Amino acid sequence: MMVRAARLYRHLEDESWARWAAGQSDFYAENYRDCKIVRPWNAGRLFWQSLTEAVYLNKFLDTGRLLGSHVANERRERWRQSLFYPEVEVLRDTYRKIHHIACWQRGAMAQVALLFDDDALWRKAVDGECGLRQQLAEGVTSDYLWFEQSMVYNSYATKAFGALFLSAGMMGRAEALADEMSIVQNLMFSQLYYRFQDGKLPNPADSGAPRTTPDHDLLAGQYRVFPTALGLQ
Repeated sequence: MMVRAARLYRHLEDESWARWAAGQSDFYAENYRDCKIVRPWNAGRLFWQSLTEAVYLNKFLDTGRLLGSHVANERRERWRQSLFYPEVEVLRDTYRKIHHIACWQRGAMAQVALLFDDDALWRKAVDGECGLRQQLAEGVTSDYLWFEQSMVYNSYATKAFGALFLSAGMMGRAEALADEMSIVQNLMFSQLYYRFQDGKLPNPADSGAPRTTPDHDLLAGQYRVFPTALGLQ
């Protein structure tokens, strides 16, 4: 709802939507550190696990970006100190390995770096140990499959990187991730080559019923970064 309100503000130029969305961000910034970490090995404050924390951090970031100049620098700095950077601390210290969850965590960290123009944080998230470049270099096979042996993770890793690519593009940093975009595009398309005649995918690990490809929802969700005919439809 925060993201939707921020978008309505941009489309309608009605500041009542911006005031509501900014007020929600204020609430989370004021209360974030009061939320207890119950599982230090997979820390999350707002949610049960750090993966969900990373996924939803994207929504806080979208809200902050969309509100733009409506938010005074002092208020934005409060969000940075009390919400966004404490979230980064949570995500930075878990899943220090090559893993699909780490893609969401490092991707969210990189987006925080973009929002606040923090080059040091950007380098840590993208180029650091278990950063995004290393995740792709070691996590994607020569057949463009995610190495954890689940077709679902191909899509999940695509979504993690796609969220970052979209933000990077809107903030003028897409060129810095051009090679990574090519890898992830192939990761998204590779499933098409592995489908059976009925469109079902092999189901080797960690998913429910076998998936069907093409995945229209995935293609639609990635359309602004990886445009396809099915994604547009």
